Amino acid sequence: MADSSGLRIFAVDVGVPQQVVCKIPRSAILSNRTTPFADSLSRSTRSQIPAIALLSLSLLYEFRLGPKSRYWGYLQSLPRRHVEIAPLWGVFAITGEDGQSAAEKVKGTGVEAELRRINKDGHGLEDLRQYHQATQDVFPLTEFSPQPPSYLDVLYVYSLVSSRAFQVDVYHGAALVPLADIFNHQELNNVCFESDDFVCESCGSLPTCEHDEIEGTEPRHADQEGEHESPEMIKIADRLSHLPLEVIRSLFDPSQNTLDLTVKTLYEPGQEVFNTYGEGMSWAKQACEWGFIDVSIEGEGVLGHGLKWEVGDIMNRDKEHHEKIKKAWKSQCKMWTDLTPAPSNASVKNGMEGGGDSLFFTPEEGVSPKDALLINDDAQVAFPLFWAVTSELELAFSKQEMLAIPQALNAAFHKLPDRQGHAGETDDVRAKQSLGGATRKKLREVSGGILRLFENRSARTWQGDASTSFLCDQLDDLSDSGHRLERMALEILVSERRVLEVARAVWQDLRKEFQ
Repeated sequence: MADSSGLRIFAVDVGVPQQVVCKIPRSAILSNRTTPFADSLSRSTRSQIPAIALLSLSLLYEFRLGPKSRYWGYLQSLPRRHVEIAPLWGVFAITGEDGQSAAEKVKGTGVEAELRRINKDGHGLEDLRQYHQATQDVFPLTEFSPQPPSYLDVLYVYSLVSSRAFQVDVYHGAALVPLADIFNHQELNNVCFESDDFVCESCGSLPTCEHDEIEGTEPRHADQEGEHESPEMIKIADRLSHLPLEVIRSLFDPSQNTLDLTVKTLYEPGQEVFNTYGEGMSWAKQACEWGFIDVSIEGEGVLGHGLKWEVGDIMNRDKEHHEKIKKAWKSQCKMWTDLTPAPSNASVKNGMEGGGDSLFFTPEEGVSPKDALLINDDAQVAFPLFWAVTSELELAFSKQEMLAIPQALNAAFHKLPDRQGHAGETDDVRAKQSLGGATRKKLREVSGGILRLFENRSARTWQGDASTSFLCDQLDDLSDSGHRLERMALEILVSERRVLEVARAVWQDLRKEFQ
């Protein structure tokens, strides 16, 4: 746990990379496939409940069975209180005044964006209330749980599933994995969770089963090959045919039908051993899903892939005009990709990208433009965001301008007073290129448009006109006792506002350069 409560794992020996330190039988998994709750619902009801919410209700079902549940031993290891994930911060009965204050301070931040995603995915608070109402009569009244489950009960199990579930395989999907969830999270993790995901989609079997198409047969054991008179044969499923034969053979050993935790980095006796619940996750996403933030990544990485805008945040027009602008933006993004393919035109991109010494960065390959409306921890602007602003301003570009404008902006960036010494020879040449009056006007307009984007983003947050220095003072004045959530919210807010403050200062100076 982030606040050092709950169960933790400490090493008693040296951890050696590639060593398997924990094997968990697949039979121990708690998923929607292994508990009877989902089957007790009508098909129409079950189809309307997302997997994460359904797993939460399945967990609640097992809790209500008490000692009669086959998961009773595991259930006793789980926290008895709600995990204070960000979706519950506004529920006073759970998080009190601390949660109310925290919810106020994350308005306009990435937390708010994550909450919108959770609502869109169908497991927001109102969704959970509806699932509770639709299913409460299905839960058994037992000696252990004689009253119908309450809405707060549903929120309790949802908080457990949100903060503890693993994606296991194509059969189980999200599931609770006993023992694996005791390892706490850290981005710089010591062990990693491993699961063979090539199981049968119909029954979850790892070795060949009755649902499989058969690729061929082979002796069960390697020493039975050749002249052995009557070797035990195994059928090779088509879904396993990509694996080496010795691996396929091992799958028929029940003791290998496990989920494993394998050592990734060396650890010493007495050291807490960490797993990772997900790499590259922003503090905002961590707060929403886990109820804590990983302060070990403070600085670079707290924004995850970056501070993100939605298309509607930038192209806020009537529907007809919005679609027109969106089409122009997609066209600009495609033109830019065609003009700067990697690595054939690397020399062009090198004039606009360069680690922290550039205004811009290119998102990871395969990320769609709508998911790349970002600025990163270095306050660099992703090219899809840049072209979204130019499209909203209805600025048209020739191919030559499309290459020249980002280069000219980057060159001007390197000439700013606090950037002296960062500009290379290539930038100096580009900075001296002749820019016509029309192009300079476009540079001024786009600089102003991006600046307004950052200003509007800051203004939507708590104390939007205050400096990050002021926000840090507010954070320092809060004690740890009784203000854990509010402190977490302020840390998230400060991390985002700090980047926006840097970005605003840069683009404000750039706009002046082209006055």
